[in-house]
Amino acid sequence: MKRRDFLKVLASVAVWPSCSREARRKPIIGFLSSRSRNDSGRILAGFCKGLAEAGYVDGLNVEIDYR
Repeated sequence: MKRRDFLKVLASVAVWPSCSREARRKPIIGFLSSRSRNDSGRILAGFCKGLAEAGYVDGLNVEIDYR
């Protein structure tokens, strides 16, 4: 095996785990509010209900980032 071929194989093995990790990552939906998470409970419940109707469940197939 030539040195150049060996380096190609070594580089592809080093990059592979990061590529496969990115492919399995869940999409992230942002929930931005000036209120705290506890104060916007009714709005948040409606938001999660609408997402569930569209097929997105927090923790199952999507992550919701509350800010």
